[in-house]
Amino acid sequence: MNNKIQKFNNSGEYFQCPICGEKLNLVGNSLTCNQNHTFDISKKGFVDFVLNSKQQKNYDLESFENRHLILEHGMYDHIADKIVKLIQDLNIQSTLDVGCGEGYYSKKLLN
Repeated sequence: MNNKIQKFNNSGEYFQCPICGEKLNLVGNSLTCNQNHTFDISKKGFVDFVLNSKQQKNYDLESFENRHLILEHGMYDHIADKIVKLIQDLNIQSTLDVGCGEGYYSKKLLN
């Protein structure tokens, strides 16, 4: 089992189905509830829980690349530094990165 899938081993502790509210468990490459609602884990290691989501036309690969450049050049480092300090000060043991794109803030927490 690869790391992108393995990190979902304890999903039942953290995730509930957005349709019925039951806990979601790792089954193969998906998170599934007892009602058989299933959410696939992407090749990049994330799960989309947004129902009926449609990609916006103005949010394309170029937008992601531009955002990556902005983050890479440190324009949001001051925000990331404050988040990291707050989590350290509060002695938080687990975090969930929700809707942050490429995991920029999660990566800062690991450093």
